[in-house]
Amino acid sequence: MENRPDTQPPPPEPNGAPAPQFVYLQPGQQAVYVQAPPGQPAPSIYYQKPYNAPVQRPPSSGLRISAGIFGIILGFWNLLMLVAMLFTISSYTPPLIGFLIFFHLIGTLAALTLGIMIMAKHRRRSCEIPTMLLGSTVWLITIDAFMAWNSWFPGAALFTLAGGLPTAVLGIIVLAREAAAAKQK
Repeated sequence: MENRPDTQPPPPEPNGAPAPQFVYLQPGQQAVYVQAPPGQPAPSIYYQKPYNAPVQRPPSSGLRISAGIFGIILGFWNLLMLVAMLFTISSYTPPLIGFLIFFHLIGTLAALTLGIMIMAKHRRRSCEIPTMLLGSTVWLITIDAFMAWNSWFPGAALFTLAGGLPTAVLGIIVLAREAAAAKQK
């Protein structure tokens, strides 16, 4: 080996140890850091994607699940009552009955849909779906109570109250718990 002024001789290895090796990583391997020999640039380390631990989901809320079940039951029951209302309409009923039955249909479909949604999203802690379920339940109770008050369908309010009151009470409890949990955060 020539000693020219533009090249430097390699430094002596301490105690005769071999020079460190460069490690080239394959995808999925851990990075190994090596020290470059003196006078050479440091080896580049390939980037490895960090491990993402699975997200811990909050536990299911039994009250949300039971509110969803009661919402589904209320929706199916009112759907049966809607069919009964449609078959009892005659040609001499006032036009207001048709509007009330249409509003009953909207409340029934809302209670059924929101009951399914609250069951599907039972681990989420949002107040929107329980609020809408509570609103559709109150809507159904109000419409059926008005129809019973005018003696058009006297049994409708009783049956809607039987399914609507547990749904409304569970909806209020779920909303109270969600509001308390939001204040703690």
